[in-house]
Amino acid sequence: MGPVARKILDACGMFRDEAERFRLLDAVLFKYNYRKTIVSFRDHAAETLAAFAGPDTWVVTNAHTEPVRAKIALLEAQLGDKGALAGQKERVIGLARKQVVDDADPRTAHLPADLRLPGLDRPVLPRRPHYLATLDALRDGRPWDRVVVVGDIFELDLSLPLAVGARVVLAANRFTPSWERAYVSGHPRGHVLFDLRELVEVVNGG
Repeated sequence: MGPVARKILDACGMFRDEAERFRLLDAVLFKYNYRKTIVSFRDHAAETLAAFAGPDTWVVTNAHTEPVRAKIALLEAQLGDKGALAGQKERVIGLARKQVVDDADPRTAHLPADLRLPGLDRPVLPRRPHYLATLDALRDGRPWDRVVVVGDIFELDLSLPLAVGARVVLAANRFTPSWERAYVSGHPRGHVLFDLRELVEVVNGG
């Protein structure tokens, strides 16, 4: 919704200053309306997150930090173990701005300008400098091929990590486009799963 809103504002010539636009769309409209959405967890989300509750697992989200921490607290309650996900609640990185594509930013100039997915009639754009800066800081010097990024939307969550050399896992569902599933499953650093219980084996066995 964010990129669409920005295109509408561009077409209308409104809120041209990026700082002002960010305050309107992200710090006000997105922040307060996100809290009104229905919380719906995937099956086995709680135990899967608990399996990766160590210091090397982070939740990187476009949402604000506190609402996501509240969701993790709900998952913790499902486990019936107060404190089981305490560390994970502290390792939430909000406002990752995964959706921001910027070809002019030197941080992503070394990446391909686009990815072509068979079956999709437009390019996927992986040059997302804000998202890259976040992941780069979290990997803490580890080689990219030692980093695993899990997401449910290829374009938003996984196109940038795949382009920089990370391993990616597409957590698919019945609405995931076939071209996303085919592209990720056909890539040597990609994996597609529908059941979150498979994630431990995928991460540890790959």
